[in-house]
Amino acid sequence: MMRPTVTAVLLILLTALAGGCGGETGPQLAETVGVVMYKGKPLASANVTFIPASGPAAYTSTDEAGAFALSTSGDPGAMVGPGTFVVTAFEQLAVKKSEEQLTAADIKKMNTSLIPAKYGRPETSGLNETIKPDVKNEFKFDLQ
Repeated sequence: MMRPTVTAVLLILLTALAGGCGGETGPQLAETVGVVMYKGKPLASANVTFIPASGPAAYTSTDEAGAFALSTSGDPGAMVGPGTFVVTAFEQLAVKKSEEQLTAADIKKMNTSLIPAKYGRPETSGLNETIKPDVKNEFKFDLQ
């Protein structure tokens, strides 16, 4: 007869513990979107990363129009606060190849940057911005 009581107590304890875990929140993220241009033209397939002053980085790739929407650890948005954007873009192969099919020329091409290397380093990108809470943060970067 004591078994139902023990089961009830365990259920109450587990519910309380689960409720405590669910109350924790992760980093404060805010919607962060934008467009990357290079010399006035959309930069497709570029990698965009926001490195906040503290906390996890947000990243994504641009679409054909150079547009991006950042995500942090799989959640939409970027950490609220100051940080630096970095952008990298490399030559793409016209035809997808398996690792075994890649030639030295393919690898060299894939390592050829389409934009100045300074944009790929936080200390030299010059793309310092602040992500604001509770608003849609929109940025346009026209790299030269």
